[in-house]
Amino acid sequence: MVIKKTLIYLLLIFSIISINLIAQEKETETKWYNKIEFSGFVDVYYNYTFNNRQGGTADTSATFHTYNKQFAVNAVKLAIEKVAEKESPWGFRIDLQNGQNLGYQERPFQTTNSIFNMNLLQQGYVSMYLPVGKGLIIDAGKMATHIGYEVLDSKDNMNYTIGYIFFNTIPFINTGARATLTLTEKYAFGLYIYNSAQGTGYTGGAGNSGQQFGAVGVTPYGGTNDTVPAASLTNTTQHAYVDGPNYLRAYGTQLKGELSTQFSFVWNTLYGDDNLKAARTKSDMIAEHYSGYPIPNKPSQFSQDYWFVNNIILTFQPTEKLTAIFDWTFGERKGETVNHAFGYLNPNIAQSPIDGSTDFLAGDGVDDMIPGEKRTV
Repeated sequence: MVIKKTLIYLLLIFSIISINLIAQEKETETKWYNKIEFSGFVDVYYNYTFNNRQGGTADTSATFHTYNKQFAVNAVKLAIEKVAEKESPWGFRIDLQNGQNLGYQERPFQTTNSIFNMNLLQQGYVSMYLPVGKGLIIDAGKMATHIGYEVLDSKDNMNYTIGYIFFNTIPFINTGARATLTLTEKYAFGLYIYNSAQGTGYTGGAGNSGQQFGAVGVTPYGGTNDTVPAASLTNTTQHAYVDGPNYLRAYGTQLKGELSTQFSFVWNTLYGDDNLKAARTKSDMIAEHYSGYPIPNKPSQFSQDYWFVNNIILTFQPTEKLTAIFDWTFGERKGETVNHAFGYLNPNIAQSPIDGSTDFLAGDGVDDMIPGEKRTV
């Protein structure tokens, strides 16, 4: 009887322990909503430069921070994110932001897009984890660019101010999809498909590429009959959110890895064509000159009117307190993109009449005035 009672006690104790372990295990299971992370910041600055720009006059020597000798709320941000991972394969990210630099994030270079309600959602995309290799994550939606060492949030840059290479060469935000494949513990490869190479944003207005690249033309180059309706919130034929003005998409890649504990690299590319019409070729201009009839431009194509960005980032960290970074960015514009490039716009190049005394076959240097040449920045 004593042995029997002892066995019963042992079984009861074992059952109680088992029940407690199962309960603890259920308690430790993390629900999907418990994996959502919230973060945010408030970015306020006082800018001072040694020039006469002050008060309401914009300081164009700066980038996002254009209020000289003034206090300014640069950005206020709330980020909500659930990471897609093996245990929980779906996720999302939402970046809600307001502030004085938002007008620049969805408009190329030193101009604003004049419509700010579309900027309040800086990022918004959904994610999916797939068990491919060491892990494949696919994101689709609106996302910050993958190119360049600098980022949009000043607090995450080594310098508070945004550099001119990032501000004048690289698109800030894109809409599309990306796939990031972890090859090994030290190497990863990314493939990007965007609506446009110039970035997402309201850039309404008539013109070959919807006022992208600083273009403000009335009609597309190639003929006055090839008009493009002005993009506006009241236009029913032209989308107000001009992102990807033609059927072509932009493509990018990223390869990053660690060669050692002290040395790492990132190689980014972006290639796209955001023009509606192709640049007129020399043969088109010759035919137009001798026939006396205008020859409209053909639809734009990758081989002739592209915008290409090549970026390499090398990071060397010999100690925890010392970091050396080399960031090299190469931008190349060709064809009609040259005419719509910031700093290169010349409305008279494509539409000015050809001098009747010019012989195109003589090689007299007139090529310098023909659209389609290649420019690098």
